[in-house]
Amino acid sequence: MSPRIHHHRQYYHHCSLVLTIMRTSSFLWALGFPALFTFTVAQRLTPLNSPASLGSFNAPCLASNQCDQQKGLYCVPPTSTSPGSQPRCRCPTNGTLYDEVRNRCVGRIQENCVYHGNSSLCPMNAHCSHQDPRNPSLYFYESKCFCDPNSIPNEKGTCSPAARYGEYCNHSDRRCDIASSLVCDPESKTCVCEFDTSQYYDKDQEKCLSFINQKCTTYFGCVENARCDGLAPARSRTFVSATNTRKPASSDTPTISVQQDQKPRKVSADGRLIGLCKCEYGFSPANNGRCMASYRYTCSAESPCNPFDSLDCFDGICNCLHPLHQFYDFNRKKCITYSGGKCTGKPPGHNEECVDNADCVNGLCTCKKGFRQTPHRKCLLDYLEKCENNCNIYAGLVCKAGHCICMDDSLIYNTKLSKCVSKVGQPCGKIGQAGEYGKEPYYVSCETPATCKQEVVGDLSTSFCRV
Repeated sequence: MSPRIHHHRQYYHHCSLVLTIMRTSSFLWALGFPALFTFTVAQRLTPLNSPASLGSFNAPCLASNQCDQQKGLYCVPPTSTSPGSQPRCRCPTNGTLYDEVRNRCVGRIQENCVYHGNSSLCPMNAHCSHQDPRNPSLYFYESKCFCDPNSIPNEKGTCSPAARYGEYCNHSDRRCDIASSLVCDPESKTCVCEFDTSQYYDKDQEKCLSFINQKCTTYFGCVENARCDGLAPARSRTFVSATNTRKPASSDTPTISVQQDQKPRKVSADGRLIGLCKCEYGFSPANNGRCMASYRYTCSAESPCNPFDSLDCFDGICNCLHPLHQFYDFNRKKCITYSGGKCTGKPPGHNEECVDNADCVNGLCTCKKGFRQTPHRKCLLDYLEKCENNCNIYAGLVCKAGHCICMDDSLIYNTKLSKCVSKVGQPCGKIGQAGEYGKEPYYVSCETPATCKQEVVGDLSTSFCRV
């Protein structure tokens, strides 16, 4: 029999039955029975497979077309073999569940999202994403359901409101939000910052933030202008397939393939990776555990320069506090004061700091004993001082036999001038160090009253001491 003939027969049978009920209703009304009974019977006689006749969640069924598939329901065999068990309209897989608020099947937390039309469906207080917000180093090929901030996964596969800072907590139904770096204090039974004094609770962001060089477990769990370093290999990403096996990115994915860690990774008690807070590029650590604008970066009243690096804001750019008497040392990452410049005498690491081999004496950076100031206002070893190197090349000195002496036997050390001098008619000026590419030349002066004059000798331009 064709489906069309079968449908017409069902419709004819349905109409005949309704007509019979209407006649029965008139007969019962004549006998004094209320018509409510007949209306109730007629109301149940809805067309086959109409929306009203489709089974809702947990309704008994014989086939999936009897369930409301618009809600993701299918006829699922019973899991129990006990008498009376029968198939019911339920969500089709263990990775899905019925959300009573959304009134349909959705994906469980940390399982694949359920798609319906253009929508990706997860439980309430959850979202669909390729990345786990609690572990940014993992990237999933198939989008999964993850709890929103301030919500945590529960045993049902949905999200429960997490206990916030200072609120009551336990280890069963009232857990703290680990995404906010909160843990349950076993003594007070309240949520506290995970790493105690190395963190503080930010009320605006509603999470604990770690200070510079302190432990952290979330990428954005550090103070402003800093990130949690060490949670993932630099510039790499791990991809996870549907079977949860990790593999590198394919060639059509605009990311860099996985790099294997060479050192053991630090993990917390619940398995999360632990990193350290480091300043973002363009910022440097301050003594208050925060990050402030560094040398040659933009600054303002809202984003001041780092005073602990002896920086100040000049025309919107960070520069040394005393530009005429300081230079920025990129190795130390702070401004260093030249010999003869003003200094505070405060402990190292705070404000101004003198050049190497100099101390702050009476408010001025002064070369230490045995060192002498150079024309560039740095301090190098003086004549006859013990050395391995670092002799004052600007005085014509070289380290030889463990002492700073004149670079050539023809030179004489002049105590009044505090430098090696050349005799009249002898070479002077800058003397290059043969075979030592990149090394500073020696500087040789002339004995009085001679002066160093440049002369052209053949194809060469050479300086000699002339009266």
